[in-house]
Amino acid sequence: MSDKILVLTRDFNSNQDILSKISDLSFQIINFPTLSFSTNIAHKQEEVLNNITKYDWIIFTSVNGVKHFKEIFKEDLESKVTCIGEVTDKAVKKYFNVKSDFIPTKANSVDFSKELIKVLEDKQVLLISGDKSSNVISQELEKNKIQVDNLVVYKNHLFDPTEELISKIKKIETKNLCFIFYSPSAFENTLKNLGKDLLSNSTLISIGPTTSKRIEEEKLVVSYESKEQTFKGIREILIKLETA
Repeated sequence: MSDKILVLTRDFNSNQDILSKISDLSFQIINFPTLSFSTNIAHKQEEVLNNITKYDWIIFTSVNGVKHFKEIFKEDLESKVTCIGEVTDKAVKKYFNVKSDFIPTKANSVDFSKELIKVLEDKQVLLISGDKSSNVISQELEKNKIQVDNLVVYKNHLFDPTEELISKIKKIETKNLCFIFYSPSAFENTLKNLGKDLLSNSTLISIGPTTSKRIEEEKLVVSYESKEQTFKGIREILIKLETA
C-alpha cells in the first residue's frame, strides 16, 4: 500500500469515475469535490443552434461539453466531429450515436490545434465549451485564419467541501498528500479551502499547461504535469508515483 493519499478535486461524479478507474492502484483516495456544473441556457444560443448546419465541423474538448450540448440540442449531428481524447470520443458516441471524424494523435490543446489546421482550412467551425474553458484552441486556429464560433454550453460553479472533509485533510501529514487538478478552477477552490501552506508541502499533479500555469502563479511547484490532457496521462503519472 502506497503512503500517498490521493485527493480528487473535480466534481463529485467525475471524482467517482476516476476512483473506479484507479481502484487497482494501492493509494488511499479522498473524494474532495470543488466544482459543480450546470447547462448554460442563453437566448443568443438560438441563432447558432438554428443555423447549426452551416458548420462543417464541431469541436468537443470535454465530456462536459458533449453532455451539456446534448441538453440544448436534441437533434442528430450532420456536421463532422472532432474531439480531444478517447473519453470525449466515447461521450460523442454515447450522446449522439456518431463516431468522431478526427481524433488527434496528442491530446493537448496546442498539439490538437496544430493537427486541426490542415483539416479545417476554409471550413466553418463551431467550438463547444464551458464558461471557464481555455481559449487556446480558438486562438491557435484563428492565428491560421480559421474562423471559429464559440458556443458556451455549460457553467462552472465553485463547490465548497464540508468542514468535516476539510478538517480530515488538514490532519494528514502533508508529505503524504497528492492532489490531482484537472482545471485552474479546481485548483483555485482547493487553495481557498485548504491554504497555500498545506499545498506547498504536498504533491501536486496537473492535467496540463493551463492548469500548471495557474498553480505556478501562486508560487507553488507542479510536481507532475500530464503529457496529454486525458485520464490516461494522469494514470501514467500515478503508476510511476506508486512505485517511486
